[in-house]
Amino acid sequence: MSSNSTEATNDSAGSILGGGCRLDPIVLSVQCACFSPDGSQLVVGAGERVMVYDPGDGALIRLLQAHRGAVHTLAYCADGKKFASGSADKNVIIWTSKMEGILKYSHSEAIQCVAYNPVTFQLASCAASDFAFWSSEVKAVQKYRVAGRITCCAWATSGHHLAVGLASGCVSIRDKCGEEVQRWTRDSAVWALAFSGSTLLVTDWNDTLSFYNIHGQQVLKERNIGISAVWVCTMGELIVVAGAGGWTVLTAEGVPVSAAALDWVWCAVPAPARDSLALACQDGTLWCYQLVFSTVHGLYRDRYAYRENITDVIIQHLSTGNKVRIKCHDRVHKIAIYKKRLAVQLPERIVVYEVGDSDPDCMLYRVREKIPLKQECSLLVATGDALLLCQDTKLVMIGKKIPKTWTVPAPIRYVKVTPLYSEEVLLLGLLNGEVWQVQVKSGSSTVLVRAEGSGAGAVRCLDVSASRARLAVVDEHSVCRVYALPAGDLLYTSKPFASCLEEYVKSSVPNVVIAMAMTVVSSPLPPRSRPAWRA
Repeated sequence: MSSNSTEATNDSAGSILGGGCRLDPIVLSVQCACFSPDGSQLVVGAGERVMVYDPGDGALIRLLQAHRGAVHTLAYCADGKKFASGSADKNVIIWTSKMEGILKYSHSEAIQCVAYNPVTFQLASCAASDFAFWSSEVKAVQKYRVAGRITCCAWATSGHHLAVGLASGCVSIRDKCGEEVQRWTRDSAVWALAFSGSTLLVTDWNDTLSFYNIHGQQVLKERNIGISAVWVCTMGELIVVAGAGGWTVLTAEGVPVSAAALDWVWCAVPAPARDSLALACQDGTLWCYQLVFSTVHGLYRDRYAYRENITDVIIQHLSTGNKVRIKCHDRVHKIAIYKKRLAVQLPERIVVYEVGDSDPDCMLYRVREKIPLKQECSLLVATGDALLLCQDTKLVMIGKKIPKTWTVPAPIRYVKVTPLYSEEVLLLGLLNGEVWQVQVKSGSSTVLVRAEGSGAGAVRCLDVSASRARLAVVDEHSVCRVYALPAGDLLYTSKPFASCLEEYVKSSVPNVVIAMAMTVVSSPLPPRSRPAWRA
């Protein structure tokens, strides 16, 4: 079956924080944690102990007791061969990946932070008033005095510079020889630093996240994050901040994605190659959370639009392979695409784009209108000249002087825009198995398939034949029922079906093999199955 139509599915627009799993009921405060580069070890500082866990099952692998004060900081080297711990006992200990202590050196005050250079593997350790460099090639530990109390440090991804944060609000940039090359001052204490590419992320005690280049120039707008942060790090394209009040996930531009309230989180470290985080908390608990991000997308013929990095929309032409990126600079909640129109729902507005060129392969989208709207919805639907929002059992047309509203007897699960009887209509698939037809221009609505006696489950997807004489509906049990139009009489039931869309599956990702089985039904002949094929 084929039709000029668009599909909308019940995708959640935001991210979902998976349930936390308590790894161990540690009595003492957990102030720091880090993963080994291969993700096989989670190293935790709890009181005076260094504890090494298996992240897979939460089992304690080894308990290391060499410090005589609370362990404040941990860092694993990018080579995977060693990690360092710093403590209130003024000592830094270097451990092998086999959990053997091989070196110890001291500062004159409690250790505040340690960080390995990602390129040279040189270790930087900071006490309250000085910092030091250590490497396996140089036996002597070089120390440098600092005017002010050090709170945090971070190496640039290039390995050329070390950023040092101070309680006075100063940020000091040092080269690999310890010399200061740049300095600037924030309005309040700087408690956490991290590099995201060439951008330095700075959090201060005014609940502010700032973005700087290495020369001290702000490169993005400051963001109020609502947390007095003592920790900041990157997780792919995302930013994770933790501190007094809990932790939050932000986009690369500081747009909030998700947040969780906790009394005090000392650090939130991402697991390598996983969408999960380990949280070290003041109350003595160590938690593991998984971040699950829903797919936000829309499809019309050979144009596929999808969300990327939470704030961007990518439109891909499936025939030519061309792509275009639209930077929305805000969280993308919903996407709808139909013919030349693209609608993107943001937190406080819907932006409508259009392709102005008559060339069918043109990918130049321009803003046509912005509709102020702050409203949650389960589906955003675009037609030839209207926008509609679905929320539970209601369908509302927006952006018109006289908005229209339709109410159906069950929550809307699926919407398809398609020409039917020489008019553009909406076909609504409901949770109770019914299918309704809505004519947007006239405002009329009728039921095509009734739930009584049909035995159908919630509608997963639907489509009409090219002749517009048949309606195929796939329910939540993967059962496909074919009905005659316009009467709605059930013609036959087939099983199994994953989808009733006869669209070729294409992939732009190299080395991906797609296998699927296709079942073709041609009335009045019985179903015929085609063997699985690979593309």
